[in-house]
This record gives sequence, C-alpha cells and structure tokens, in this order.
Amino acid sequence: MEIKEFQEGQSVDFHALIKSISLRETKTGKEYGAVELTDRSGAISGNLWDITDKQKSELTSGVVVHITGVISSYQGKLQIGFQSIQPTSEKAQEYVEAAPADLEKVMNYLTEFISSIENKHWRVIAEKIFEKHEEKFRAYPAAVKVHHAYAGGLAYHTSTMLIKAQAISKFYPWLNKELLCVGVLLHDIGKVLEMPGLFGENYTTEGELLGHLELLLEEIVEICVREDINHHEEDVLLLKHMVASHHGKLEWGTISTPRIPEAALLHMIDKMDAEMEQYRKIYEVLPKGEWTTSKEFFLGNTRVYRGNI
Repeated sequence: MEIKEFQEGQSVDFHALIKSISLRETKTGKEYGAVELTDRSGAISGNLWDITDKQKSELTSGVVVHITGVISSYQGKLQIGFQSIQPTSEKAQEYVEAAPADLEKVMNYLTEFISSIENKHWRVIAEKIFEKHEEKFRAYPAAVKVHHAYAGGLAYHTSTMLIKAQAISKFYPWLNKELLCVGVLLHDIGKVLEMPGLFGENYTTEGELLGHLELLLEEIVEICVREDINHHEEDVLLLKHMVASHHGKLEWGTISTPRIPEAALLHMIDKMDAEMEQYRKIYEVLPKGEWTTSKEFFLGNTRVYRGNI
C-alpha cells in the first residue's frame, strides 16, 4: 500500500521512510514525537504520543519503519494515527521519491554546459565547485519542503532552469546570456552546504546562521584566492551578485535585490520553475474539477483548482 492511496477513515498497514522526527511537548508538558513519513508516492505526518526512550533512539531520520494505524484528516490534510511503528532493516533508497528525470542525462547536460563556458573566471569557478560538490549536488533535494523536495531535485531543478534560461535569452539578445546561464548553474549549489543530507528537516549550523547564498559566496571567494583570480573584478563581482540576489526580495531571504537584468531574470526563472513544480505535485493527486482542500502558502496562500478539461 502506498501513501498516495490513503483515504480518511482507512486502517492501514504499510512501510515508509522517516523523513523527519522531532520531539515536542503537549500543553501539559508530556513529550511526543512529530513524525513525517514518505515513500515514492507521497508523504504523510502524524504524532507519536507517549513516545518511549527506545523509540527515541531507534526512530530517526532515514530509518524505514513498519506502521499500522488509522488515517484521519486535520485542517484539510490527511494524517496518520499510529497504532504501532517498528524499525526495519530495509534500504531507505527504495522509499525515497526521485526526480522525474534520468539523472545521468541531467548531469551530462550540466557538465557539457560547464565545458562550454567561455569566460575563463566563470568556467574555473564552476569547475572547482562541481569537482567538490558534484556527488551531493546530484543526490540532494532542491528544498526541504517547498519545491523539488526529492532525491535529485537540486540537479533536476538546475537543469530545467538552465533549459529555460537558454530559451528565454533568445528573446533578449542584448542580455549577457552566459552570465545568466552560469548564474542559473550555480545559484542553489550552496544548498549542499546548508542541508545535512537527503533526509531530515534540520539545516546545518552554518546553514541556519548564514544560509546557502552566503555559503556559496564564501566558496566563490575561496576558489578565487586559490586560483589567483581577483574576486573584485567586474565579471566575478557580477556572478556573485547573481547568487546574492536570486531570491529577489529581502523578505524572501535575498542578500541583495537584483540590480542587473540578468539577475532579475534569474530570479523570475527560479520562481517560475519552483511554482510550476508545486502545481505539478498538486495535480498528481488533485482530480479534475476539484479544488485543494487547504490554501497553498507558497502559491499565493490560496486554494488551487484543476480545470475539468
């Protein structure tokens, strides 16, 4: 039985991966575990009341568990009421949702782009960053929850953005296409420093304190120092600005707002790709002619409708 098949009121017996588990307290001070489970079909959350010391040590992020329980609904979303939960020895990879693409082809596409970069400074920076982080970049999600939150999501998100950037730039020949595309390539790779791994919802200490934009900027400067590149030169400065401004608005966590058209377009492509992926995930489970039962915060905090056509 897969999570996507669950219905309210249903008794279930299934295996899933613990994506995250955090200890919390009730109003009366009683400890419980807030658990998020996932398989290749979807995710569901639930509260493990009266959590034991043994469960605290055995039930951790990345562990596959055997669960029995009953499905209920809270604030328009399904949740699991646990009857039993036991750790298993099954491999986590079998329960991780994967990017809807051939990652070998995705990485080949990105690697070919790197080798085609004409600006020497940008090419060296991209090569060194990917030499160091390619394995994690290929495996990591693009976000913990919001968009492309599955294995390979970071590489997939980057590749689809790069395809869009190369296509859109044809309509604006006066832009620096290479700056735009290198900015797309590098914009989110700092997330491999921000996130602890494929599983879990916590960030690294550096990720919490600095964020992936600042972490990547630091890495670019370090590479420039090692490779005898002046990181104050115009081309490197503009590339750093692409990274620093790609969240668009200060309230969205950007370090700087976009001051050049390439940076503005990077932000728009990033936002478009993230939002379209969220719509895709909603449409996977939303029947035609139906509305989502709750508001989608990252899609304008409104309910989403799927047209009956």
